[in-house]
Amino acid sequence: MIRLFMLMLLMQIFAGCSKDIAHEDAEYLERALENLRLESSAEETVAFFKKFDHKLQIYSHCEMAVVEEITPCASGYHATGIIKLPSSDAEHGLGLARIYLRLDSEGVLKDHFHDLYYEKLDNRL
Repeated sequence: MIRLFMLMLLMQIFAGCSKDIAHEDAEYLERALENLRLESSAEETVAFFKKFDHKLQIYSHCEMAVVEEITPCASGYHATGIIKLPSSDAEHGLGLARIYLRLDSEGVLKDHFHDLYYEKLDNRL
């Protein structure tokens, strides 16, 4: 009975540590994303990700390809940006945030959402 109690206690401690890492990363990302403003131009959005050492590639739904220049496209644009997260430990591995972006027909940022990705947690079989 004592062994079971100790095992449960250890599992709760480890679960608490896992939550702390994700919570800290989420707070970091929230602060970073305050500078990614809706209604920003494509150039401003690309510059935002450049600060995080990520080359943002913008995909045109008109050309069905990654484009270098934004030209009017009725179907709009999208991109996925990456921001490296500050945490990295033996259990989780490196953390990344994927930022999914939706741009309008002129390349203006209209919406974004994100998810957190951890190298070791997300690659388990």
